Amino acid sequence: SAPGRSLIGAIARTVEVGAAGAVGRVILRGSSWEARNDGTVGLYANQRCRVVRVSGLQVGVVAE
Repeated sequence: SAPGRSLIGAIARTVEVGAAGAVGRVILRGSSWEARNDGTVGLYANQRCRVVRVSGLQVGVVAE
């Protein structure tokens, strides 16, 4: 299986992400990741989100 596939569907918590398409950071399984808001609504600090994509060291997240 591809590296990172096990992260798809995981719940993360935003540090700061912002509007749809914005890039920020999330805490995922105890580590900080670069994250892009792949959803259509904004994500703000300390919000639960779900991982929908892993691209190298960046995860794509959407509002939970």
